[in-house]
Amino acid sequence: MALTTTTRYDNFLYDMENTFNRLFGSHVVQQRYGLCDCVEHENHFELVADLPGYSENDIIIEQQDGYLNIRAEKKNEYSKNNKHEKWHRRERVYSHFSRTFMLPDNVDSENISASLDKGILSVSLPKLKNIENKTVRRIQIQSQ
Repeated sequence: MALTTTTRYDNFLYDMENTFNRLFGSHVVQQRYGLCDCVEHENHFELVADLPGYSENDIIIEQQDGYLNIRAEKKNEYSKNNKHEKWHRRERVYSHFSRTFMLPDNVDSENISASLDKGILSVSLPKLKNIENKTVRRIQIQSQ
């Protein structure tokens, strides 16, 4: 069973990007960040995401209820006190990324690890050695 992804890209930002492109005739944002690859190896799954410009402190990875959530947020602070600066454009003020992956049943959630190298996030999801057969429980429907 492979990792299943559900995307939580902010539609507002996508619509805003398209509006800027129509109004100004150029591509304001040329690359969408957070592109992910999911690979299954013999003993583990590997998730690799492009997160250029983010540091370890900007990224939060959480595993809960069979899902892996990856969030990143970055705010660039600019000095407002410098009277000698005249800004013509500031596009790098805020960036946000969020993805959620449904994990297969055979992921050892206690031993998930992650690393970040030059804007590439790698998440290793080890497989359980012995996965117990899950029992199927039938739910009885009560009439009212």
